Amino acid sequence: RRVHGDTRFESVPGPLRRRVLASTMATADEGAEALAPSPLRFFKSLAWYEQVFLAFMTVAFWTLVYVSVFLTWVSLLGPYLRSYDSTVLLTPGSPDASLPNDTFVVTFFLNGGNTTADLNDVVSLPVRPAESTLFALAYEAWQRLKREPVPSGHLRVFNGSGMQLEHMRQIHDGDALYLVPRDELFIWPPVAVNHTAVLWDVAGHDGKPIVLRTLALEPRLFAIDSFLSDAEVDAVIAEADSSLERSRVLDFSADGESSNAVSDVRTSEQTWLSWFSWIGWTLDSRVAALTRIPAQNLERVQYLRYAVGAFYHQHHDYFSPLLYTDREDLYHGRNRLATVLYYFNSVDEGGETVFPRAGPTGAGRLPLHDYDKCDRGLLVAPRRGSAVLFYSMEPEGHMDGGSLDVMSL
Repeated sequence: RRVHGDTRFESVPGPLRRRVLASTMATADEGAEALAPSPLRFFKSLAWYEQVFLAFMTVAFWTLVYVSVFLTWVSLLGPYLRSYDSTVLLTPGSPDASLPNDTFVVTFFLNGGNTTADLNDVVSLPVRPAESTLFALAYEAWQRLKREPVPSGHLRVFNGSGMQLEHMRQIHDGDALYLVPRDELFIWPPVAVNHTAVLWDVAGHDGKPIVLRTLALEPRLFAIDSFLSDAEVDAVIAEADSSLERSRVLDFSADGESSNAVSDVRTSEQTWLSWFSWIGWTLDSRVAALTRIPAQNLERVQYLRYAVGAFYHQHHDYFSPLLYTDREDLYHGRNRLATVLYYFNSVDEGGETVFPRAGPTGAGRLPLHDYDKCDRGLLVAPRRGSAVLFYSMEPEGHMDGGSLDVMSL
């Protein structure tokens, strides 16, 4: 019987009721399919030349959409892809007679600064700006340092704030200048413990210039306060916390084959931010500005969580070509030059990053034996939003000294 247009099936037995319902729904579905417009049916109803035109317009439309999306993506990535280590190479020129002719002294160091107190690594030169060029001054300093000759136009000069110089008017009495060959990336000079360098051309999250504070000379280790805002920290945590898994290490076998493996030396959890992460791009752009290393040289942001009692034993951040013999890329210069480590929370006790060679209680250049010890060396306590920068390789792109390697430890 029908009540308000609905069919009632109370009096129909169970199995029959299911058949009646199934039949009713099937009939309704067939009717709906017959009534629904079909793009394919419409396309087949067209003449052949109309089909060709419609196919062409469809392909053109989606091509335009894809090109627009790509161009938008490139424009958004513009600041991210900017190379802060652009090659401002010095070229010969004539002195600028309009500059002052007073004599003053500047000091030249090699890339990365003087960490060994070797007098051959530094040279001071008198300067008369109106009678010289930065090109001539830089090449004279390079020769005085008794380095291998470099072709004309293959040197760059940085000042203590990490800015590349192009003209004599940019140098002043008492400046410390750093010579960087074309085939090297700039490395921050530590100068001395507690020395600070202000990056006037790089703004942090608060709009103020980033300040580097030296923590150690070996390894080259720096602290950056307030590197990330609270909102940026929260954004990274929200994106990464749900995809954590047990951390792995790049292990190697006796024959040099490497593989990612779970290891007792590393008990943290980890994940990697996507290449298309907005917060990842933000951090990479800031790191590129900080280090003067092109953003395309950076790995993805690795996110780590250490629970109470978790650890990663002392280790180098680079990969030795002598151990990982199957990694041909290591022989062609692809390795970890530097690491920027962010801290996403503060803790009341523990959680430090240990640099066993640095600090008054560090091992210095003595051999290390107990890689699970965390009670010696320089301990950096985690503080929300802060960061540390340390270098794992020398400016020339090699490690330093085999078993007595002081880099990144």
